[in-house]
Amino acid sequence: MITRILRPRFLDVILVLAIAALAGYLLAHSRLAPDSAWGSLWPNITTDLFGIWLTVRVIDELGTVRSKRQEIMRGFRGNVNYSKKCAMDLLPQPRHWAMRSLDDEISGLTTRLDHQGMYLRQDERDRIRTAIRNLSAISLDAKELASIFRERTRLEDTMRRVFREATDEDRDHPYPHDVDELEALGSEYQYYADDPDIDSAKLVLAIEALRRTLPTLAISDPAQRAVTELADATEVAVERRRKLEQQVDQYAKFVRDTEVQFLDRVRE
Repeated sequence: MITRILRPRFLDVILVLAIAALAGYLLAHSRLAPDSAWGSLWPNITTDLFGIWLTVRVIDELGTVRSKRQEIMRGFRGNVNYSKKCAMDLLPQPRHWAMRSLDDEISGLTTRLDHQGMYLRQDERDRIRTAIRNLSAISLDAKELASIFRERTRLEDTMRRVFREATDEDRDHPYPHDVDELEALGSEYQYYADDPDIDSAKLVLAIEALRRTLPTLAISDPAQRAVTELADATEVAVERRRKLEQQVDQYAKFVRDTEVQFLDRVRE
């Protein structure tokens, strides 16, 4: 900021004139007649030039700071709004690119706050810090949910392998698609995992139906355990995604409030 204030501007011509007037007066005042009008007029002109320069400089600097603040406020408002999109992109299930975009936005907001936070008021800086904390919490939970989804996929592959091994040993052993409740679970899970707007109610009912039916199924013990683990992992995925959905919804509301506040401040 000091460098910007000291940077020469066109209006500094007034300062040059004031300095020249002062230097001329210091050199010439001893040669002026005692009753010369220049004896009082010259210092007054010099003082006025300094006063005009200082006043204009202050007004110009205040205008520059205000314009800079408005520009930075608009920038932070855009960053916060984009961070909401990054958070919403984590649903229905966190993808690698979405988690990376969110982490990049967290890093960018942190860096920008460090470099440009001086232009913000204390409550505005606090809001940006709150956004960073909320986004960091969302990021951590998204990574955990992504891990849970991967584990659920692994358990489903294991379950299918166990069923294949069982049918190789016993031709009368059912295949996964022979178990209606298991097929329903897979179908509802696929819908749920691909659409952020689908409620978990049908998937939860499918899990409960499978658990009720499981003891009556004529399948091997390893297959029973594999199906149980798959149902448990699906339930955990539903619970953790529900938590992430709540976090994202709360953050979206926070962003809307922040946008309104920042927009009002920009217009001041």
